[in-house]
Amino acid sequence: LYTIVTGRPPFMATSTAEFMHKHCYTLPERPANLVPKLPPELDDLICGLLTKEPSRRPASAAVVLEQLDRIRGKLERKGVQVAWPADPGDTLETAALTEDSDHGNSDEDGPPRPLMSRPIVVIPAFLVVVGLLLTGLFWPHPSPEELWSQAVPLLASANPDDWDRAWNEYLEPLGRRYPDSHREELATAARQLATRRELKWALEAGSKVQYRSEAERWYYRGLAFVRSGDFVTARQIWENLIPAFSSLETEARWVTLAQRGLEGLNSTPVPLQSAPVLDAILRQLQDLRKSGEEEAAQRLQTALETLYATDPDTLSRIREKP
Repeated sequence: LYTIVTGRPPFMATSTAEFMHKHCYTLPERPANLVPKLPPELDDLICGLLTKEPSRRPASAAVVLEQLDRIRGKLERKGVQVAWPADPGDTLETAALTEDSDHGNSDEDGPPRPLMSRPIVVIPAFLVVVGLLLTGLFWPHPSPEELWSQAVPLLASANPDDWDRAWNEYLEPLGRRYPDSHREELATAARQLATRRELKWALEAGSKVQYRSEAERWYYRGLAFVRSGDFVTARQIWENLIPAFSSLETEARWVTLAQRGLEGLNSTPVPLQSAPVLDAILRQLQDLRKSGEEEAAQRLQTALETLYATDPDTLSRIREKP
């Protein structure tokens, strides 16, 4: 399902051992990151199917089918048309047998008609359904401001369930009914919710990771920096991993992977830093120093030096005196 949706397998590796290790310990990238228009419900289902803990995965194919059907219903209520395969029992053969049976039996000599085929039941039920639909169409909806004000406290909550409730009950209806209202706020909230889900998922997975050696731990630490776009720190980690562990035969695999990682970094353009943001922070640091706010300046400088400890050029800029 992951491959069908994203066009790529959840795990890619250069060896069988690395492939098995990723299956056991590494989380694949969320499908929604690769397919931005993927419904969040389907994204969560796919991630649930790939959860490492067996007890947290759907127990059977029937459960998966039920979840897919529930997702389809939710999407259709939002106005999205979802193609759905016919029931396997609805074949031409069974349809023909049913039709012959209907023509061959009359109400007089056949079995009693089912309850739901009797006009006295069907007509009132139809009127009730029509009434409910009309009520839903003409019942006054909350205004954009009301929807947004109800979502704001839920977005500020520390409970992840409140974030989903904020989106499902307030923000998603706000965007669907009033597409021109709170557009920037909705886009920001959607990004924050995606980031929070990713963080929650990463924390749950990271708490279960157990490295079998120090070399393995440092290799994956470098890999994490590559994924975050910090090629400088990743290169520094792998360059030091190689001489530190190359004398141990048990760590040869991780040394080899670090060497391949360096080769990949050398053939990939280094991503540019966000220069305007960094310049603004450094100007703020200089202003604090000039105004005599030494304590605030020292806190900011310590934080920056810690963040950019592996970047000598930026460190020298941080330590420049006005």
